[in-house]
Amino acid sequence: MNQVSKRISFAIISVFTLMTITSSTQASYSQNKAIYGSNNVRSTGQVKDPKIRRLAQATAMMVSKYMIQPMYQDNLFGLASLFLNSKAPICSTNPWKNYKALGSCSAMLISPTKLLTAGHCISKAEWDCNQKSWIFDAREDFYTPTGLQYFTKNQIYNCKKVIANKLDADSGLDYAIVELDSVVENRTPISLYSHKKSEIDDEIFMIGHPLGLGSMTSETGKIRNEKENFYVGAIDSFGGNSGAPVFSKDDHVLTGMLVRGEEDFTWNEEQKCFDMKVCDEDDCRGEDIIKIERILEDLAEDGIQVSI
Repeated sequence: MNQVSKRISFAIISVFTLMTITSSTQASYSQNKAIYGSNNVRSTGQVKDPKIRRLAQATAMMVSKYMIQPMYQDNLFGLASLFLNSKAPICSTNPWKNYKALGSCSAMLISPTKLLTAGHCISKAEWDCNQKSWIFDAREDFYTPTGLQYFTKNQIYNCKKVIANKLDADSGLDYAIVELDSVVENRTPISLYSHKKSEIDDEIFMIGHPLGLGSMTSETGKIRNEKENFYVGAIDSFGGNSGAPVFSKDDHVLTGMLVRGEEDFTWNEEQKCFDMKVCDEDDCRGEDIIKIERILEDLAEDGIQVSI
């Protein structure tokens, strides 16, 4: 099996890829991510900063609606899960090989009824919306040792309508606004209108669901380049982080949303497994982070206003 075939095989059997891409256009535009320098990703439950933990309460993981099972007890639901290393031959050095993988893309709550995510995660088609649900507080430290993970009704929301979707290879814009089927209570949305413009060398961090895992925080990263519609960052990320909010490190203010980047893995021919791709901080292509102000400007051009 050659290198290209191995990567294709890994993509096919990976749960986060299986549930993410829904059209040929989306598939051609979606890209993976990588590690820059040392691995700075940790479970959000292990993060000491209380501000980051509060922001994580407004982030969600996308899952297949049809994988959610109602339990006998009222308001309790189950979602079948498998260990990450059962999805593909992950090398033993991967710190998450025995973590549960449930979902695909990430998202942020921007109003009591709306989410912002990457455009390649969900199309504007009604059939695509009908297949998607979003789970809040999906964290490894909350999971059970069984194959079935449990969530309450106030953690799970379904897609009611995709209000906006932009997936433009020329401009690099890649976002979607999702209206949920009910009001999300007791969570503070992340305001798009309180965003902060970043500059080169600014430090950043990100909260999301890499590889469909429970909530993870990439604690250390930086802006290393700037384009018209997006920043190029050196921040540790993987497939599944698409749609994850990126914040300024010094004041925890939203600056962008991660959408694409370097490939996740390289094939270890000797051990016959997939290694995380590791790049120097100024090496590889970098990770593309859509500017929040450009999303707002694009929405305004289409006559769409998203308010708290």
